[in-house]
Parts: sequence; structure tokens; C-alpha cells
Amino acid sequence: MHDSTQVDRLRIQSQLLKLTRHYQAKSPTTSTLIPASQFPTDRQLSAETTQQQLVQLLIDEQNEHNPNQEAGVWEKVFWKRIVESIEAGFADRRRDGEGEQVDDEEVHPSILEEMVKHLSASSTSTPSSSSRRWCWGPLLHRDRWKSVATHEDGRMISAGTTGLRTWKASIALSNHLIASPTLVSGAAVPPTVVELGAGMGLVSLVAASLHPTIRVTSTDVNPDVLVQLDQNVRNNGLDDRIRVSSLDWENVNSSERVPTGIWAPEEYESLLILGADIVYDPTLASYLAATLSVLLRPAAEDLPVKATASRRTALIAGTIRNESTWEHFLTECTARSLLIEPVDLLIPPDDGGIVGTEGWEGEGEVRLIKIVAKPL
Repeated sequence: MHDSTQVDRLRIQSQLLKLTRHYQAKSPTTSTLIPASQFPTDRQLSAETTQQQLVQLLIDEQNEHNPNQEAGVWEKVFWKRIVESIEAGFADRRRDGEGEQVDDEEVHPSILEEMVKHLSASSTSTPSSSSRRWCWGPLLHRDRWKSVATHEDGRMISAGTTGLRTWKASIALSNHLIASPTLVSGAAVPPTVVELGAGMGLVSLVAASLHPTIRVTSTDVNPDVLVQLDQNVRNNGLDDRIRVSSLDWENVNSSERVPTGIWAPEEYESLLILGADIVYDPTLASYLAATLSVLLRPAAEDLPVKATASRRTALIAGTIRNESTWEHFLTECTARSLLIEPVDLLIPPDDGGIVGTEGWEGEGEVRLIKIVAKPL
């Protein structure tokens, strides 16, 4: 009986910590899509001890870090779901003959207060900008968690761009880096990282957090995106490791030795190019492939003494919403003598990854490919 109780406690603790990660990241984009398996059962959630843990993790600690939090639709839906689950748990226990005990219990006042605080958020209003904290590390060891934060727009498309929010493949690629840290820290001198189409910078921020001496160049083209990307880098205290730069793929061509603004050959011997959810527009596929070709196969005079083109690799993660668009991109890469290799996406052990699925939840698998230059 004792072992069973201990197992139940660990399961509830694990579920509450997963909820903490979802809550901090506001992910998935609709809180009703958080898997039911990551919630304690209605009965467990109605228990006084579970409610107290919930208050500590999701209210007290969050308010400490963000005391001026505004009413939000995401939080409104989340807390309504919590309260309804607690009340359903009370009903279950009454049906099982625990009515006298349940009558002495109630939804924790702080939980009700939190729900009421967000009730003013209109479900029909345009989602506002929000701060999202992305945590990783062994789930049951919070002292070993690491995190980065992004401030981004709540809309899928804002100011004519999709770059003002974090998307599904960014989470998948970030988790792949976390699960295989040698990609950015295995060598005596870590590779310089260049992220293409960085958006709000999650992948760049995670990569920079994995090694204290790594250097990242985080690129995008939309001015509004670049402003917020730069702010996210500064807010995380990583502006000494991450440089934000404008890069327009349409202005890169094979006759240029280097793309202006992101090339500093004297700074590094090897290069890791990263891209997540950047293969979505067939009209940009040729420009993206050309940019990769220039980065992966630089002119000899642009290489540091110890560097070779073989020490340049690209990892591109894409959510497959349109198979033909993805295939068109691969064809453009092949036409430029780039070699493509499918890679299995890795997940951090011990439930240690960033949570959430972004964008069109449930639509499209995420694929990861490795791209290198074919020897000439």
C-alpha cells in the first residue's frame, strides 16, 4: 500500500511539473489541447494537497516572476479547465460515499481568484503579445532546469509575417539540440551557429545556452521580427553570445563570396546552420537552397586556415504541411550539389524536453534533415 501511494505521489508530481512547463510556455497555443494525460485525474486534482501544489507552482511562483501579468485568453481557458476538473473530482468522490469529507473542502481560493482575474479576457479579441518561458532539464529535478524566455505575438500572422511567434518545428529542433548537446559542444572549439529565419529566436537561445563560449548569429529579414528578436536575446542576457543580423535569402546568389552581415571567417573554424519551419513557401525554396549552398560551400579565401568546407553542416527541421513544397525544396538543394540525409529527431531523456506543439496542432509531422556540400 505504501509503495502504491508513493507511486501515485510521484505520478502527480510529474504531471504537475509538466503542467508547469505548459503554463510557463503557454503551449500548445490552445490550452484545451494540453494532453489529458498530463493532468492529474479529477479526483486527484480535487485533493487539498494537490491544489496546494498547483497554487505554489502555477500561481505563487509565476506571480513572483511576473507580478503584473495581464488577463489572458489562454490562462482563462486553462483555469476554467482546472476548476471544472476539481469540481468534477468532488462529484466523483460524493458518488463514492465521501460526501461528508468533500462538504468540508472547496476549490482553493487562490485558484478561484486566478480564474476570475482572467475572466475579463475576451475569447473573441485578437490575441495579445505574451511572454513565454521554455524550460528543459530532468523533469523531477527542478534545480537542474534551464530556461529561456521569448516575448512574442499571440497571432499566427502579425504585421504580414509569421515570424513574431514560435512554431512547432522550432520546439522539435530545440529538443534535438538539448538531446544531443555534442552538436554544439562536442569539439574543443564549438562551432559557430547561424540560424536562418530565426523568428523569435527559440532555437538560437537554446543553442547559446548549451555552451558558455558558443557564438550564434541569429538571422531574419522582417524589421519588426528583428527588433523583437534582438530584444529577446537581450532579455535573456545572451547578447554577448548571440548576434542578430538581417539576411534576405533573395539577395544571396552564388556569385557572391559571402552573404553580407553574417560572415566573419576569422571567428570560427566550423559552422552549424540551423533552420526550423522555414520551408513553407515554394517561391522561396530556390533562394533558401542558394543561401545554404553559399554558406556550406564558401570560397577558399573565405575559410580560416584550419577550416574546410567539410566542417559545415546544416540541420533543417520542417513541419510538413504541404509535401510538394518540401519536395521542391529538396530538389532545389540537390540541383546545387547539396547532399541530403534524413535524421531521426531526438527527444531529451527523463521527460527533459521543452513541451508543446505549435502552429496548426495535429497537422503535419516534423522532419529533420542534414545537409552538407557535395565534394567537388
